Order: sequence, then C-alpha cells, then structure tokens
Amino acid sequence: MFMFTEELKNTQKKMTQAIARFKDELALLRIGRAQSAFIEELKVEYYGNKMLLKEIASITIPDPKLIVIEPWDKSLIKNIEKAILAANLGLTPGNDGERIRIVLPPMTAERRQELAKKIGLLAEDTRIVLRNLRKEFLERVHKAEKEGTISKDNSFRIQKEIDSLMEKFNAEIEELAKNKEKELLTL
Repeated sequence: MFMFTEELKNTQKKMTQAIARFKDELALLRIGRAQSAFIEELKVEYYGNKMLLKEIASITIPDPKLIVIEPWDKSLIKNIEKAILAANLGLTPGNDGERIRIVLPPMTAERRQELAKKIGLLAEDTRIVLRNLRKEFLERVHKAEKEGTISKDNSFRIQKEIDSLMEKFNAEIEELAKNKEKELLTL
C-alpha cells in the first residue's frame, strides 16, 4: 500500500527546502547595504581546489557601504578578486596588498527596478517548483486511486491537504518577496 502520509511529509520537506533556497537567493541580492552574504559563498581557487571565500578569509563590514576581505594567505588576493569579478555581482574589488576593499556603489533607480524584477522572478521560480512538486504528488495519488489502493474519499482528503500546504507556502513566498521589495525601496 502506498503511504501517503509519508509521501506528503516528503513533499512538504521538499517544499520547505524550495522556500529555504528562495530565502537564500533573496539574501544574496545586493540591495544597498553591505552584507557578507553577498560574497562569503563565492568559490575561490585555492592551490588547485575550490574553497568558499568564508573559509579562507575574514570578511568584515566596517560601514554600510564597505566590505573588507582579509585573506589569511595574502597570496590569494588575486584569486579572490578574480572570483568576485567572475560572480557578476556588480562589485569592483580593490586591494592594498593586505586586504581587499569593496565599496558598494549607490543604488540607482534603474538598479532598484532590476532588483524588484529579479525578486519577482525568483518568487515565480519558487512557485513553479512548488507547483511541480504538487503535480507529481497528485499524479501518484490519482494513480493509487485508479489502482484501488486508496478510496476516492482518501484521495480527496489528501488533495485538500496538499492544496492547504500550497496556500501556506505561496503566502510565505509572497510575504518574503514583499518584505524584500519593501527593504529595497526604503534605502
């Protein structure tokens, strides 16, 4: 027999992971204030291996428009600059031989519009992931119903449960997107 309570939990877990990815993507958007999240996950060439920037350097935010990166191994400065430029974050690193300084440019109206659009696209991409998870789950439910493994009543109840989850997660996506847009506009 097909275990739909377990299947529902697995689908809910995948949906929660999709929301977590959405939150991470929103955190990476540069909206004017310096945040280490912009760069700490960048992969930097480190003696033939790719390492996360946060694993090979100290990242500090001395003021809202400045990020300072102090590599523990000063020979990595060029590699770190290369990784920052390759990431297409709109950041221009400068170094003094000891540390890398990134001064964030002021936020233009055009950049705000770009970011607002990107927030909307990220939200829609997450909704699509959730819809696909729902669709896959419901296909399994309908298949089990046709095979006689579950009754129509159970199938209907399960569909209501997944729809309730979808409403909850869609509301969360909407709230996260609105908050990020509000943060973008209040700078």
